[in-house]
Amino acid sequence: MTFSEYQIPGVAPMGIMMAFAQYGFRKTSMEDIARASDLSRQSIYKKFGSKEACYDQTLLAYMASVYADVFDALENETMPPPAALEWVFTRIGEDAVAFANTPHGQELMEAALRAADGTPENWPQMFQNRLAWFFDKHGFSRSQDHAEDIAFVLIKASRGSLIHARTVESYCADMHRVFATILPGVSADDFT
Repeated sequence: MTFSEYQIPGVAPMGIMMAFAQYGFRKTSMEDIARASDLSRQSIYKKFGSKEACYDQTLLAYMASVYADVFDALENETMPPPAALEWVFTRIGEDAVAFANTPHGQELMEAALRAADGTPENWPQMFQNRLAWFFDKHGFSRSQDHAEDIAFVLIKASRGSLIHARTVESYCADMHRVFATILPGVSADDFT
């Protein structure tokens, strides 16, 4: 399936995700979902059938949107490589920090990552592979194996930073430091 096939017509998943992040799965009502999506409760029931189906489909639609954006940026030939890398991790960090600052955001992000991992394409593995390709293509690695190691470390560092970040700015500052440490020829000054 393509990323667009996971989208839910007429529904922006971020609003629904924030409702689940705020109240948790059990306490989020269909009214909360309707309010977050600017749809009526009847429309929500008609579109999803149940809160469980809404949750599952929204997680996949949200993650499909993030991965589509990230992959587009990594393949963007007009953006300098450090700018593309910064854009990718800022895109990841913006929503993740917003979720982390809610009562149930951490569990929601874990559920979203499990959902992405369970896709036939295994999006997290695709991301790691695409990131390795990016590093190899732009000369940030000595070999394909080294590129794969850099991608692995960068993703783990990003997850670790997200656990502690309270703002997007602090997350990005952490990631700039990581980029400058593990990418040859890149300094913190290469990022805004």
